[in-house]
Amino acid sequence: MASRYVVRCEVEVNGSQVTDFKGFTESAVTTAKPVNLMHSTGVAKVTKRFGFSLQYVIPMTGPVDWYDVSDSTASVVYDNGERVDFGGVEVTEVGEASTDGENEMVQTITFMAATRNGDAE
Repeated sequence: MASRYVVRCEVEVNGSQVTDFKGFTESAVTTAKPVNLMHSTGVAKVTKRFGFSLQYVIPMTGPVDWYDVSDSTASVVYDNGERVDFGGVEVTEVGEASTDGENEMVQTITFMAATRNGDAE
């Protein structure tokens, strides 16, 4: 039954595969916002903001230098074959490293992208 669901993905940043991650989350994309008008409600288009975050597992050899990721490309390939390409990728936040004492040390790395599969901002 598990073969009916996407259960893993591969992440690549600037051609280098990132294998030390525990989770991947693609950010929601807002395309319009509600606007209050005099006697009704309308919508206003907004600039699309693409992004994603990784629950990065810090390897024993030391972490990747995330501060060096700028105007990069990132690709995500899901196990069902779907490929998502991000362009103009920047790291916006390198989170605190945390551990529960039993599992590996992780930190959340947040990325913003100018494009997603050819969609521009």
